[in-house]
This record gives sequence, C-alpha cells and structure tokens, in this order.
Amino acid sequence: MRDLDGMRIIGPADGEFSEGARSKRRELISASETGGRWSLGEVTAEPDESVATHVHPGEPEAFIIVEGEVELHGAQGVAHLAPGDVVFIPPDTEHGLRTPNGGRWLAVWPIDERVPGKRYAD
Repeated sequence: MRDLDGMRIIGPADGEFSEGARSKRRELISASETGGRWSLGEVTAEPDESVATHVHPGEPEAFIIVEGEVELHGAQGVAHLAPGDVVFIPPDTEHGLRTPNGGRWLAVWPIDERVPGKRYAD
C-alpha cells in the first residue's frame, strides 16, 4: 500500500483477506473508513458458488465483473453477466448470484445485515 498526499493506493497484494466455503474475499476499503456505510472489495468465487437472493434495506450495491461468468438472480428473472458488465442494485431490490464456471468481481456493498429474499424461499 502506498500514500500520496493523504490518498491511499491499494496494490494487488494489499487488503484484508478472508475465505468462505467456495470463495475468497479481499476487503480494500473497510466500513470503518466510510462512516460504517459500505465496503469495497474483490470477490473470487469457485465454480457453482451461489449467494441466495436477499435485499439491503435502504442501501444500494454495485459491482463490476472482472473475470468469468456470473448469473444475476432477481426477484423473477436471471441475467447472464460477463467481464466488463457493471451492475447497480437499488436499495430494497431482491438479488443473488451464481457462478457457473467461477468468477471474480469488484463490489461496493452495504454493511447492514442482509434480509433474505423471497424468490427461493420455501
């Protein structure tokens, strides 16, 4: 990590790393640096990783696909995303995803707890 006049430059080996069952996450900008509102991070997911549909009450989310293929699941449909696609998810919008062959994306996500979506609820 480098600094320039109070600005932080984050390199490819910097950040806080964590692992999930089938994915790796690198937090680049933490919630403590944004007044507790959001974080910026990179996610690398294995093939067939999924995130159940959910909503972020009152908060938006955004991400850009860097590598692989991502299925974006909404309340009723599915969109197929590829590298270079940018997604903006308005507050209170049901969304989830699946990576059929693995993928990597950069995301700005809200900190507050997720509320499960209705699409795949029994």
